[in-house]
Amino acid sequence: MSDTIERRRLHVELDRFAIENLVRPVDSRSQVTSATLLSTGKLNTNYKVELADRKEPLVLRIYTHDSLACERDAALYQRLGNKVPMAPVLYHAASGPGLEHPYAVFAWVDGVLLSEVLERGCSSDIASVAQAAGVALAAINQFRFDSAGFLGAKLEYTQTSQNATALFRDYLRDVEHKGLAVKRLGPGEFHRILRFIDDHLGCLAVTESWYSFVHGDYTGTNVIVWKEEMGWRVSAILDWEFVTVGTSIFDVGVFLRNEDKLPPDFRGCFTRAFADAGGYLPPGWRRASKLLDLVNQFAFLDADGEYPNTFADASARIYSTIAHWSEFND
Repeated sequence: MSDTIERRRLHVELDRFAIENLVRPVDSRSQVTSATLLSTGKLNTNYKVELADRKEPLVLRIYTHDSLACERDAALYQRLGNKVPMAPVLYHAASGPGLEHPYAVFAWVDGVLLSEVLERGCSSDIASVAQAAGVALAAINQFRFDSAGFLGAKLEYTQTSQNATALFRDYLRDVEHKGLAVKRLGPGEFHRILRFIDDHLGCLAVTESWYSFVHGDYTGTNVIVWKEEMGWRVSAILDWEFVTVGTSIFDVGVFLRNEDKLPPDFRGCFTRAFADAGGYLPPGWRRASKLLDLVNQFAFLDADGEYPNTFADASARIYSTIAHWSEFND
């Protein structure tokens, strides 16, 4: 379950004085007593910031990958924050003193990463966090739309489609044209995998009747959980940079990507909780989720730069999905 894939953007290194200037719109009087670079995430830079006269820490997030994501995060919190567990956005700006990147200041959310609970291996905790993650994903799934598509900074559509399956196939054509994934897999293997996808695209028909927000990276490293007397709950879903409108079965596939390394009831605890909380889980969902996550691996193989661990991990997931395809029944 260890995460060995490489970071794809350098951290933005800031001293305490610079950080103090950036968080001043949230708290103009208090001084920064500590600023800790957070190691999670592969693209943006996050600092945990503690202030002298403020009980709760802040999180300073610097956006180095997608310049629209900062404003979109603020818009998402305004739209979803009262229904979906999210870290409150306290301030955001297109740039700041001595900083050319967009940035946002979030309230700190107590808890631990869901991935840490999975690493500990306690079966009762694993079942409980799986259920909590299913309920939280169902909350995202309740925001419904008439069309699939991509979103701009204010959650406006930048591209729409009445056929989400076509969007995925168009994406693979773009990947093929760019050529990086073809080079990394080899032309013969790339086209063999494309034929497999084309042969099974029909299983995605079940995804076309319910469009909602899709987080896009719904993994254990992006979900903060908190243990209460009755069990675990999700206290915040992080890193919405890849949010789109489409099928939540995409998020199901991402979350269950490593289910073979977890207890046998992990998938059932998650999907039952998701469905019981109102999430859309039609017959045929499992193959659809596996095919969607297979397509998702091309986003890693198509990356600019050289990340051998990332490429090896994505390739292994593709081949594993193909090898075990006959086993993926609901």
